[in-house]
Amino acid sequence: NILGIHGVPQQFFLELYYTFYRVPEARVGDVVLGLVCLAVLIMFMLMKSHPISNDGSAYSSVARKLVWTVVTMRNALVVVAASLVAFSWEAYGHHVFTITGHTSQGLPPFSPPPTSDTTSN
Repeated sequence: NILGIHGVPQQFFLELYYTFYRVPEARVGDVVLGLVCLAVLIMFMLMKSHPISNDGSAYSSVARKLVWTVVTMRNALVVVAASLVAFSWEAYGHHVFTITGHTSQGLPPFSPPPTSDTTSN
């Protein structure tokens, strides 16, 4: 998914083969956005594992609470930021990223969950 490649099977060895086979089809925007998101998530993870030293000042206490808040909601921050970047490019007519596409409005019809296996294996 990070490369923006479609039609790759879900079995491990076939997935590995087709991923390398279809690397020329990768979209640069998807790769760059995915790698930047991974780098930001890793940075946030490192921020959480290396806390700010507590010297007793009010600034240190506020900084620790701010860092804790940011790293606690890191996944949501990255998703919102990446969505805003993708939306802004699409709004200006530049189709740089693979977007999900049209989704139907509303909720699915209310019904009980299926109680039998609907797929053959």
